[in-house]
Amino acid sequence: MTKSIKAVCTAAVVAFLAGAVAPAHAISEAYRKQLEHSHRTQLQDANGYQAPVASAHHFTPVHANKFGVNFSRGADGIGHVDGKACATDEQNAQAASYSCGIYQIIVRANGRVDLMKDNQYVGRMKG
Repeated sequence: MTKSIKAVCTAAVVAFLAGAVAPAHAISEAYRKQLEHSHRTQLQDANGYQAPVASAHHFTPVHANKFGVNFSRGADGIGHVDGKACATDEQNAQAASYSCGIYQIIVRANGRVDLMKDNQYVGRMKG
């Protein structure tokens, strides 16, 4: 009886190990080529991965000189106050805001440029 139990256990272990060592199911050649062409992995495909699309921002150059502040923004989107580069706080379809020292400049899509100093509205620089 013990020999038969031992034989059954041994057979079960061998069957388990044979299943564990066996290679994973291969994917079809056509599916592999499709994944390779789209530069994705099986995991990305299964999770519905979408590659990020690089959005090309095109900025209209802006120049405003009022209230003793000379603001300019080039086509690259980088703003400058009195020749010093500004930090870009926010950009969306309606406006872009820049900070440079105590000044905050808001450039709207319609061309209007507003100036704030120490979080207080100073006035419209342009538009």
